[in-house]
Order: sequence, then C-alpha cells, then structure tokens
Amino acid sequence: MSQPVITVVGGGATAGLLTYNLANLAAAPVVVAVVNPSQPDNFFRGVAYQSVGDLNVPAANMSWSPEAPKALVESEAAQRPGPKDFVDRLVWGSALQEAVRDAVQNAVEGFDLQRVSGTATDYRREDRSHVVSIQGLDGHSHELRSAHVVLATGNPLPATLPGTEALGDLYFSNPWFGVQDYFASITQPTNIGVVGIGLSFEDLVKVAASNPNIHLVGFSRDGRRPTSHLLPGDDPQETAYQASSDFKKFLDRLSVWEPTQKAPELMEVFLLIRQEVKRAEKSGSNWRRVIDALRPISPAYFFSLSVEDKNRWYSLFDALWKVHRHRSPNASILESVGERVQTHKTEGLSFERDGDQVLVRWREQNQSQELHVDRLINATGPDLRLDRTQNKILQVLRQQGVIAPGPLGIGVNVDYDRRLLGADGRPQEGWSVLGPFIGGAFYETNAIPDIRWQALSAAFEILHSLNVPTQLTPQQAYEILRLQGITPHPTWLRRLKRRAL
Repeated sequence: MSQPVITVVGGGATAGLLTYNLANLAAAPVVVAVVNPSQPDNFFRGVAYQSVGDLNVPAANMSWSPEAPKALVESEAAQRPGPKDFVDRLVWGSALQEAVRDAVQNAVEGFDLQRVSGTATDYRREDRSHVVSIQGLDGHSHELRSAHVVLATGNPLPATLPGTEALGDLYFSNPWFGVQDYFASITQPTNIGVVGIGLSFEDLVKVAASNPNIHLVGFSRDGRRPTSHLLPGDDPQETAYQASSDFKKFLDRLSVWEPTQKAPELMEVFLLIRQEVKRAEKSGSNWRRVIDALRPISPAYFFSLSVEDKNRWYSLFDALWKVHRHRSPNASILESVGERVQTHKTEGLSFERDGDQVLVRWREQNQSQELHVDRLINATGPDLRLDRTQNKILQVLRQQGVIAPGPLGIGVNVDYDRRLLGADGRPQEGWSVLGPFIGGAFYETNAIPDIRWQALSAAFEILHSLNVPTQLTPQQAYEILRLQGITPHPTWLRRLKRRAL
C-alpha cells in the first residue's frame, strides 16, 4: 500500500510550520508535496522573511512550535536571541528553514518532503483523489495526485491603487519587492510617498533611518500609526496586570464558546474593554496587557459576530484595534529620523505622473494639498478579497465551487472548525486552509503566534483523516502543554481538545 500524499499549495512560513508539525507527528510514511513558485532553497521563508528588517513580535513569542516556546531563543541559527529581542526577518526565516530540515531528517522512516518549484494552475477531482496541475519554473507541466490538499497561500499583494497604472517605474505595488534595493541606491535627497502607515510603513522607517537622504511621507485615511511595544518589565513602575472579575468572566466565556451559543453584543464588549483599560491603568498596569489578554479569544469572538456586526467592526473599530494590537519595535528609531518622516491624514487621495515625479493630491482638514514625490510605495496591506485575487488556483477553485468568499467577501469561507466550505455551504472533503485566507471568519489569522497553533491542530486533523498514526495522541500533546504551563489556544485547538478530553 502506497503512502498517502498531502499537497500543500504555498511554500511560505505557513507551509513551513505545517510541514514541521507533520514531520514531528507522523508515525507512518507520508509524502508532503509543497508547491511554491521559487527555487527549493527559498521554501518556507515566504515574502516577509526574505527581506531585511526586524520582526514586530519579540523572540519569546516567535517560536515555530507551541509545545517548545523557547525554540527561537535557543536556536543556533538565530544566534540565541534574548526573549525581548526583535529578531531580523532574514534570521527568523533561516531558523524556521533549519527547524523544518531537522524535523524532516528526524521524522519516521519513509516520511518524504517534496519541494515542487512551480505554480498550481488547475484542479480536478478523480474519485477520492485530488489532482492539482502544476506549471513548473522550468516551463514543464505535470500533475500531483493526493489524498489531501492544504491551501497555505500566505498574504496576497496589496489592492491596486486607482490612478497608479500610469506611474510606471515610479511606483512600487508592494513594499516587499524591490524597495530595499532602491533605498540602498539613494545617494541624494529623495522624497518617497507611502500609502498606508501600518507596520509595513514602520519597516520602511527603519530602513530610512540608516540613509539620511531618504524622506518618507505617509498617507492614511485614519492617520494612526502603530503604537510601540512596552514589554512586561520595561517599565519598573508598572504593576502586574490582574483582570477584573467581569473581564475574566468574559474571557472565560469566549474560551469555551460554541457556535450554538449567543455571544456578547459588540458595543457591550467595546465598553467592557474600555472600562478594563481604564481600570488597569489606574491600578498601575498598562493598557497593552488588556489587549494581550484578548488575543487568544479574539478569533472566537469575531467568528461569533453576525455579518452585520462584522461590518460594524470594520467600520468602527478595525483601525483602532490594529494600531493598538500591532505594535512597532521602532520607538527609539523614530527619534533618530526626526522630520525625515511625516504622515498625513487624507481624504480623496489621487496620483498622476508629472515627468520624473509623482504628483500626489489630497484633502486634509478641509484643505486641498499636493506634493511631488520621487517614488510612491503601496503599503496598504494584503488584499484578501477573493473576488480580486490574482492567485490562479484560487480563481479556478472558486469557479468550480470548491471555495467561496468568506464573510464580507474576505478570504474563503470556513466553519468554526476551519473546514473549507464550498459554494453550496458544505464542508469539502480532503481540504484544509491555514493562515490569512481564513481572516474573513476569524479576523486575526496571519501572525506566527496564531499560525503555529493552526499548524499543530491541522497536522493532527490531516493525519487523523488519512488514518496515519501519530507519534503523540491528542491527550499526550495536551499533557505536554499542561506540564509547561502553556494554555492551549481555545479556538485553533478546539477540535483537538474534543478528541483529547
């Protein structure tokens, strides 16, 4: 009997985390074929971890393994960073690659990782097999036949900015492609416009800090930049955070929430959070600890909201949440760049090419403004709307009804157990999806601390569905976490918990 084949579409960090867990857990031979449009030595980095720049999460929380929280700080490949260090993205990518390599080398005999350099372009179902067509980087086409397919396509490109089509080489459609090489080439004062002032903008600020010729001008509709990190212990005056009884009840309620239950009202939760922040700061703690306490239950709560309330969340709270939840490690750097970094809260932003520059026009505080910049960068973040995807296999799967848009058209539709739902609303047998494209249902799904839990759970679920025995039972996995004082993620490990307990 031949070993089952698992096809993973996407070869970035999400695929790396899943492969790591499959290699560690499988107790019988299995083939994992990872499809990615890059050379094999670039697999498991993804776009984000091929670029220079610090992570925005401290090393203590960037392990690739929930059951080994010190994996990164003990990694030789990462040069054993301190728990509060913000590791360089390239270094973290190399450390993950090494962790996957070690896991595969130590896996059960017969475990076979195949790196397939190419793009998934088509799909069909033959009996119980999934057949994915691959266009190789060498121009040749072939097919992968498997028992299970995982969509781990990572973050897509930002949405196209209207009016940028005519900007040509003055425009970068993605802050990850070509920007750093351009920054390194700048030898005279240069104004660079950046649309979006979130964490990608903060990455650009850090690069600009090392080149005094770079002047960044950020444009944003809400005008808010990410807050800075203040880790526990950074402020000697800060007292330990203790959740109030009402807030703890709310957290406990969401940690065991089921789709059949009614969740708290959106405005009720917003007021509760505000009240808890005020109480925490009054007691000498920090508002960041309140937001941190919400992280494990925020996917469950967002899933519980109606489509109308999800829409209200995006309208009323999305920008506010992101600048407080997604924090920058660049607080000290901001002082060094001074006036070389400016931001504007804009309305009616427009662009046109004017010779060798871009003319940017906008309204700010009811006043018309304009500015010439030498280059324009789109840093608005990944565009997860399925109807605008440029990913060929996602387009094909949607046309076939295998996948459907998630709530508000964001990502793909899944149920609370993260099972892929087709156009008919029914779970698709032999399919899994991880990472950013389940964000329509769960909101926050693309940070490594979330994806590592998803990957652990998915590895168990996939192997179980294929009748592949595992090195650990769910009960043993839970016991390992318990002995280390690690609280299993209430959403991502829900199915695993049911089998374990």
